[in-house]
Amino acid sequence: MRYVDIAVAALVGVAAISAFVVWTPRRGDVRANSLAARTELRDRVAGLIEAKGMAWFLATPPSEVCSYIAALSNSTVHLLATVGGDTCGSAPPPGAVVASLSFLLVRLEVTVEAWSSVAP
Repeated sequence: MRYVDIAVAALVGVAAISAFVVWTPRRGDVRANSLAARTELRDRVAGLIEAKGMAWFLATPPSEVCSYIAALSNSTVHLLATVGGDTCGSAPPPGAVVASLSFLLVRLEVTVEAWSSVAP
């Protein structure tokens, strides 16, 4: 009977340790940080579009729109824009938190994508 008690105690101990290893609160934190970063980036892109207004996007040549958006990139937030057929900026690295906003105007499709180089 003593060996059974030792075996049961060992199984309970292994199960408890396994549960701690498998269930890590850090995974949830990373997901929450990623969602918060994506929300912040999406707000930044929406603010950028709101600041100029849709009429500006229609009246301004695609190359100027592209230059304006590319100039807003900094050391922590990068922007990539596709305006009509023109693309400016560089693509996000693999694994980056990315927020994208696309809109179709009468004769022009605009996609603005933002990502952060800061790890979540």
